[in-house]
Amino acid sequence: MQLPFYTGMRAGEVAALRFEDIGVDRLYVRQSLRPSEGIKECKNGEEREVLVPPQLRDLLIAQAKANPWNQGMKGFVFWGLTEEHPTDQKNWLKFLRRVLENIGYSEPDKITFHAWRHLWCSRMSDEIADKRVLMTSSGHKTEAMLDHYAAHMEQERALEKLRATEEKLLLPILGFDKEDSEIIDAEVKLLPEDDDDEKKEDCE
Repeated sequence: MQLPFYTGMRAGEVAALRFEDIGVDRLYVRQSLRPSEGIKECKNGEEREVLVPPQLRDLLIAQAKANPWNQGMKGFVFWGLTEEHPTDQKNWLKFLRRVLENIGYSEPDKITFHAWRHLWCSRMSDEIADKRVLMTSSGHKTEAMLDHYAAHMEQERALEKLRATEEKLLLPILGFDKEDSEIIDAEVKLLPEDDDDEKKEDCE
């Protein structure tokens, strides 16, 4: 749940992440899992980049390395019961509602996974007035959603502004220390494959 909270990514985009989509300081959102169609291009037909802090990136790498299907960088980060499919998105919603119920939330069934995306958009909009900057990371494309289209915005400038705001607003809530957020360019290496033929079940 930390990933959609910090990035505002759609559930299908999170599910479709592969090891190769993890960068040094960002994720490359290239595909999305659609329940009725499988893995497809992103909702608006365009790839984008979203920033992640080093702590979250390391968690994603560890999750990807645990993939039992020996697909290397092509393997899903959130792997499922077969190598062709990532985990079922419904697992995340069940877990979220179970946690809400355990902490005494009165109506957990009314909460959806998409609530993380709404939260991200609303909180970031409080701090960033230029909707074009938000659209760089959110993937929105129409004025009806975020008022402006970010195609002409210089991408790195927009991402740097997003990084500063995410670290200010969201990093402390995840319990991460900003002092540990320095980006170190390191090569991603796979763990050695073992000889255990027993396949793990769904990671969620």
